[in-house]
Amino acid sequence: LNQKRLTKNEYYDYKKQNKKYTDDLFPPNDTSIYSQTPTGEFRDQKSGQKLKESLDSLLKKDSKIYKIEWERISDRPYFNKIYNEKISHEQIEQGSLGDCYLISLMASISHFPDLIIGKKDVDTPHILYNYDFWDIGYYELMFFIDGEFKIVIIDDFIPFVKEKGITIFANSSENYFWVNLVEKAYSKICGGYTSVDLISKSENKNKESYDHFQIFTGFKYEKFPFYD
Repeated sequence: LNQKRLTKNEYYDYKKQNKKYTDDLFPPNDTSIYSQTPTGEFRDQKSGQKLKESLDSLLKKDSKIYKIEWERISDRPYFNKIYNEKISHEQIEQGSLGDCYLISLMASISHFPDLIIGKKDVDTPHILYNYDFWDIGYYELMFFIDGEFKIVIIDDFIPFVKEKGITIFANSSENYFWVNLVEKAYSKICGGYTSVDLISKSENKNKESYDHFQIFTGFKYEKFPFYD
C-alpha cells in the first residue's frame, strides 16, 4: 500500500497525452477479482474457488454465457458523479460478493457524511480523501491501517457483466459511484475482492475478527455482550 502518489506535474502529463491512470498493483483483470497471484494462483484456494464457481454460475443463465469486462465507471454515461450533495445509505446496494458486513458498515457510516467526504476547507481524515484527479481515473482513499491513516490509491476500472452493462459487485441505486470506489479500495487492502473477509486470517491471526469499523473511521470501539 506504500504506493507513490501522483503529483500535479504527472497529472498534467496525463492530460497532455490524453491518457488515464491505471493501477498496476491492482490491475483490471481476474487476479484482482479472485485474489490471485500474478501467476494465477489463488491466495486463498477455498475462498477464491468458491467465488469463481459462484460467478461462473451467475454468468451462465438463460442458456447464455456472459463475460466479465472491466470498464472505467466514470466513462459510463449514467455513472457521471462520484456522489451528489447528499451521502445516503439508500444509495448502497450489495452485489454478488458476500460482503454484507462491509455494505452494512458503509450504510452505517453514511449517516455521518463527514467520515466519507470530509468537511469543506478542513483537512481531517476521511475516506474519499482526494479525487482532484478523478478525470484521469486516479483516486486516493484513506483508511486506518496498522495504527495510522494511510492512503490507498486506485483507478476506476470496475468489473461489469459485459452483455448486461451492470456491475458485478457493489452498486449505487442512484448511480453515484463512491460505493464502487470504496469497495474496490477495501478489496485492494485485503488482496482482492474474494479476500474482503479474510484479512483477519492473514494479518491478525490472534484476533477473533478484524476491526473493519476502525479501518474505516480510525475510532476505537468497545464490545457489548448481549444475552438472552
